[in-house]
Amino acid sequence: ETEETYSRTVLRTMIAAAASDGMIDEAERRTIEQESGTDPETAAWLAAEYRLPASIEDIAASVGNDEALAAEAYLAARLVCADLSRKETVFLARLSQALELDDNLVENLERQLGF
Repeated sequence: ETEETYSRTVLRTMIAAAASDGMIDEAERRTIEQESGTDPETAAWLAAEYRLPASIEDIAASVGNDEALAAEAYLAARLVCADLSRKETVFLARLSQALELDDNLVENLERQLGF
């Protein structure tokens, strides 16, 4: 796994999480941009992801059996869904299942973020 693949998986998860309630707002976009940096190639890639966010299945497939990446992706998604609409709660629950994160781990991750 290259570092780029790793960070793109995290970013794809963030965008999917942000889009899960039907709209990506400014705060969500800022959170994603803080993570993504500013090089033009990444910006172009991000624009495409914003237009067509990844599905939970796509994300799970790119995470594979990498537990550290699964945890990282979940954390990133949770960070974007700061105030948890109902749709975001459902998205996070489906994401944690697809990534095969157990409930204790999810609770620990949430605590790390101070939620």
